[in-house]
Amino acid sequence: MNPIRLAVRIHGRPEPEMVDFSPDQPGASGMIGYGEGPAGRYVLKVLKVADLREALRGRMREPLYVTLLRRLPLADSSFAPTRSLRSRIGRFHDTCHLWLRDIDLVRARALLAAELPQIGPARRDVLLGGFYAERTALQLMPRMSRLVDVDFPQLGPADVPALWQSRVAGTAYRLPMGRGRSLERAIPLLLLLATARRLARTHSVGLDMSCRFDVRDGCLVFPNVMAPSHTNGLAYVDFFGWGTPLGNLAERTGYRLGYGERGPGRWLLRTVVRRVSPP
Repeated sequence: MNPIRLAVRIHGRPEPEMVDFSPDQPGASGMIGYGEGPAGRYVLKVLKVADLREALRGRMREPLYVTLLRRLPLADSSFAPTRSLRSRIGRFHDTCHLWLRDIDLVRARALLAAELPQIGPARRDVLLGGFYAERTALQLMPRMSRLVDVDFPQLGPADVPALWQSRVAGTAYRLPMGRGRSLERAIPLLLLLATARRLARTHSVGLDMSCRFDVRDGCLVFPNVMAPSHTNGLAYVDFFGWGTPLGNLAERTGYRLGYGERGPGRWLLRTVVRRVSPP
């Protein structure tokens, strides 16, 4: 299906650039487009504010559940986003930026010791020693990720918040669950989960680590985490949706599911820990 090609002016850049958006946009909070500029290929995730949705009526399709979520009577909801969400998204993004970049061996050891003590010191040293033998630091988000404002000269909406990220050449992260699968592939996910627990515990910020099981190849698939094709690392990319105990009903629910003592997030954590440190 042909993409919707729109002129987009990213504030701070001299000229509008052409960005391709798929007609099918399943996200409740943002619509995703792909462009290329002087710095290379990028992804633009634009907040679905009301006037932008109206300007694209009849050209952009959304699932029915997104329409229903948008009708929920939630205060300051990311399901029905407005420009006023920019400050919250900015704080969330900048906090995550501090924690998801440049995780060296010393920091990785401290993270696992504090957040996943069930992995004992000896096993922790074996896992991290081999993994960091070929790298000095691990990046857990795209190389470039900035919160910007954009204008749509053809459509009219202006000053729309957007995430401008370098495009990760890869696919959604897949964790093989069968025996004998690559152990090294699970270590970046383990460090991301440990970092996510630290963010939830100390900053009340819950990354969306939801996943699904693909029965075809026995993998857990994480739609918000990209696996670069050239490395064993990964990149968390979704900074429009989050859970927090300080937010509205949907955000509190998402936080409990991901980071509560009895939520599915605990099952995910136990599953990955068993994968890298079997009993």
